Amino acid sequence: MQAVKNKLIFDDFIKILALLWCLATGWSTALINIMMVITMICIVVNSLYTKNNFLNISILSHPTIILFLLLGVSILWSADTYGGLKNLKSYLPFLLFPIAFYYVSKTDNNTIERGVKYLIYSLLLAYLVTIIWNLVPIPTANHLSNHLLEHIVKPFTNSNKFLFGWYVPFMERIHFANLLSLSGLTAIFIFLKRKRWYFIVIALVLLSAPFLLGARAAMIGIAGFLPFIFIYIFSQYSKKTSLFIILFSILVINISAYLFYPSIKSRYQQTKYELESIQNNQLQEKDFVHFATFTRFASWKTAWNMFKEKPILGYGIGNYLELYENKYHQEYEDLPMTYHSQFLYFLGIFGVIGLVLFFLSYLYYGFTLIGILPKIYFLCFSIYTFCVWFFDTGLLQKKEMMAFTLFLCFAKWLEKSEISST
Repeated sequence: MQAVKNKLIFDDFIKILALLWCLATGWSTALINIMMVITMICIVVNSLYTKNNFLNISILSHPTIILFLLLGVSILWSADTYGGLKNLKSYLPFLLFPIAFYYVSKTDNNTIERGVKYLIYSLLLAYLVTIIWNLVPIPTANHLSNHLLEHIVKPFTNSNKFLFGWYVPFMERIHFANLLSLSGLTAIFIFLKRKRWYFIVIALVLLSAPFLLGARAAMIGIAGFLPFIFIYIFSQYSKKTSLFIILFSILVINISAYLFYPSIKSRYQQTKYELESIQNNQLQEKDFVHFATFTRFASWKTAWNMFKEKPILGYGIGNYLELYENKYHQEYEDLPMTYHSQFLYFLGIFGVIGLVLFFLSYLYYGFTLIGILPKIYFLCFSIYTFCVWFFDTGLLQKKEMMAFTLFLCFAKWLEKSEISST
């Protein structure tokens, strides 16, 4: 009896650790690492104590685990083995979180739902604080960021927020927009599952973030998946309910578009201005160092040229970024070093063969999901993720690495919830 009681207490402790791990996704790389290590140690200890195997052969086909293995195997042809092992360590969430999720879901399937909800609430609060921070007078915002809270938040930027995006005090602007967008997408499906109307309001607020913050890839991703959600609502709900949800969403979207129109228009005009400057060979006359469009072209060209040198297996994870940086600065010595395509990064690390294997595992994961709701979520998640991956390399940043893994695992929670409710 005491052994059973101890097991239940330990299981609850592991669930709390998993919740903190999910919450850390939006806030702290250090906390992600700490919760990852402690959670996995507790899972291993508890499994040995209860003689319960926490591994399952099916979990090894999870896309992020396959991705981790591909990155690891690429060390074999990398010029820097030690550097490869060091870089691979940063990708441990790809391997460990799906295992932890599988283990925790066996005792309480709703743990990941709670973890995602806590993350959503915390990011919603951060988004509202960010809006206020950008609306207060510039001297006040500057004093808050650069003096009063200088050791807690990012330095305040005095650049034109309409041309170059809003200031985000907590993290890099693009990463923040992606976390908010994925949280908004997930909130929609929590609403569809739980029928709690405040989640649709939260979702629409969060999905407004890229349009306000000026994250262009995220805007495209959201525009790409919203039609599929509207189609699903029409097919699953009564005409009256569907009409109400869609009219409400359209109303909020139109209000948001009106409020954020200056920001959207400015970002569009800035992009057009940069493209015209590039086309007319007028870069030297402009402030081209801050042209996000030009730096993307530069990074794509560098990465593509490197891919053509080793298209089959790539360079390996060891020193690819170092080689890339050297080649980048040889041609663009006046530009800050940037990397703007997750797909080109994968091709550079493990080539065409690795990318094909990853895509096959990813498609297999989607096709094996049970139920229409998780499959629609997986489709929307994939549309958004691949749009962003075309323009940015989010997985070089641990928060987005963890977010990709967490929100991908959320599809499995939807699947289990669908099964348990039938």
